[in-house]
Amino acid sequence: MGAYKHFVDLDDAQIALLVEAITAYPHLWNACEQFSERFQAWRLQILADMLVFLQKESVDSVIPQREKEFHKLCKEAVEIGFESSWVEEIRQHVVARDPKLGEDIAQRQIDENSKRYDYLTS
Repeated sequence: MGAYKHFVDLDDAQIALLVEAITAYPHLWNACEQFSERFQAWRLQILADMLVFLQKESVDSVIPQREKEFHKLCKEAVEIGFESSWVEEIRQHVVARDPKLGEDIAQRQIDENSKRYDYLTS
């Protein structure tokens, strides 16, 4: 992921979220491999923006403007080739205010941070 930093501005937290998402959904990366590095970076930036939204926003308190921005991200994701059924599933969790998604993402983030901490301290 760090190889794409020269195309888009991804911080360590975004990279960790991307690694987590791609580990859980390998098709996100597999579909990306056929494109140039610049296009791959653009796809990863959109995905990172979606994941950051899901991580930071409470599903119960998303304000309409932020929800509108998220829908735009979802539309962009589909337009650049992300699997529409996967994007729609994620979008529906926001629309339906499904708190389970937030819990799942939070737990995966905790697990990833723990693994990363263990790796960095070893």
